[in-house]
Amino acid sequence: MKNLPIRKQIRLKDYDYGRNGTYFITFCVKDNHCILWDVGAATCRPYVNSTPLLNNIGEIIDAAIKNVSHIYNNMIVDKYVIMPNHIHMILSVQKINEQIGNSEKIENGGLTNNGGLTNNGGRQIAAPTTVSTVIGHIKRFVSMKIGYSIWQNSFHDHIIRNENEYQQIWQYIDKNPQTWDNDRYYFKL
Repeated sequence: MKNLPIRKQIRLKDYDYGRNGTYFITFCVKDNHCILWDVGAATCRPYVNSTPLLNNIGEIIDAAIKNVSHIYNNMIVDKYVIMPNHIHMILSVQKINEQIGNSEKIENGGLTNNGGLTNNGGRQIAAPTTVSTVIGHIKRFVSMKIGYSIWQNSFHDHIIRNENEYQQIWQYIDKNPQTWDNDRYYFKL
């Protein structure tokens, strides 16, 4: 049998990514292909209300990110930006009060009587969820909608440790589209 390459561990060993905390997440399109903004947006940066114009794939990603807190009741996306070939976000994990009790199925999605959240199929999403679960869900949802995967394996995360770091990362995300030419993920077309 051929020896498989050893993958570098990029998550903190023995860290619980489902516990309360705030994380700066970056995940990328495979091979840095700029496929999330409208054609030409990466060079001339057309904006609507200082937001880059997303193409169809970018719009699907946008919808998936906006839906995170509706699917996972312990996750909140505080801030995000969809760049031509990557996504930055601040994701907060807030554990819920895990009650034991009867849960009732709700046909069109919604809260159950024990605080769990259901998706549109009436199936309850187990909480608490981890950061990896949420990012994996976003990637799978987008891949399913467009019919193929566009994603690089894994994602980068940084545990935000204090308010100062949070504010710096917020500003970085906020200004990232305007400074695309200087971005480390910039790929000249």
